[in-house]
Amino acid sequence: MNPNNLSRFDLNFPGNWIAGDDRDLAFETFQLLKIVKDQLLRAVVSCSLFQPISEKNIRKRLDEHLSEYEACLNSIYATTFVLSLDTIAKLLHTLRRNLEPPTQARDFVDRYQEQFGQLKYIRDSIMHIEDRGRGKDRNQENIPASFFVLGVYVENRYEFTGEDGNRYSVEISENTLLAARKVIQDIINAYKWE
Repeated sequence: MNPNNLSRFDLNFPGNWIAGDDRDLAFETFQLLKIVKDQLLRAVVSCSLFQPISEKNIRKRLDEHLSEYEACLNSIYATTFVLSLDTIAKLLHTLRRNLEPPTQARDFVDRYQEQFGQLKYIRDSIMHIEDRGRGKDRNQENIPASFFVLGVYVENRYEFTGEDGNRYSVEISENTLLAARKVIQDIINAYKWE
């Protein structure tokens, strides 16, 4: 990803504030959408710094003799990417449930959940690595899997085993960001702005 061309991921607010008679509700919605924008920005920056691991560059990475600190940077970028996009899902869920969005915005929130709902399982495994590393779910029951994946990279995919025993992955890429950006911009555009 070209770090000099990140503006294509920018979200645009078509006005200074959301129109409507209930100014408190409009203000809360606008504040939430600004937080969504900040989280997308974090995902974009982390994606721009992430270095996919491929057949072509694995030898080079091994020959570079990275320190333990340098070697963990990809994990930090991947984790930030996942947590940011998952936080957007939570924020949009709050918007849908509590802030009376227009019907079209609700439909776009549902679309975001469909496209990025699996991030919850990755996030849970990241946040509960103390359980996943022992093969346990949140109730300390054994996870029904014979093989556990805990933050493995397959090229530009970041994979984890979820507490249900299934493997979940997310592609850390421009395509993922563009898909997220499109749905979020559609949500923003579903509102009337002044």
